[in-house]
Amino acid sequence: MNLSAKLFSNLFHGEQSPIKVQLVSSSTLTLDQWRKDTRLVASAKELARHEVFRMMAAVLENSHVRFVALPTVGASQDDRAAQQARSEGYQICLNNLEAMSKDWKTGQMPPETFRPVQPQPK
Repeated sequence: MNLSAKLFSNLFHGEQSPIKVQLVSSSTLTLDQWRKDTRLVASAKELARHEVFRMMAAVLENSHVRFVALPTVGASQDDRAAQQARSEGYQICLNNLEAMSKDWKTGQMPPETFRPVQPQPK
């Protein structure tokens, strides 16, 4: 059994109680839905603790498209805009991958501390 197969096998068949995975079409599950499911977040947290996964994430970060330079001469504004969009999309993907192992916390509304505005005398 190779290392990645062993990693995933240990993840779902360790000493902890087994996790029952309910298959959902990948085209319908959103990041918000994932983060609201504590079982999926716990599985992602467990995976993120493994050295191989952390190395994989580091390789993706080291391969970021922001390290690809456009030529100083001959690159149009459209070329630069496309490069910027690729870079932002790549970063969003990395951020979303990291977010999958973080719980979804709904915040509370801050207390109302405002007072009615008093007219200023002139």
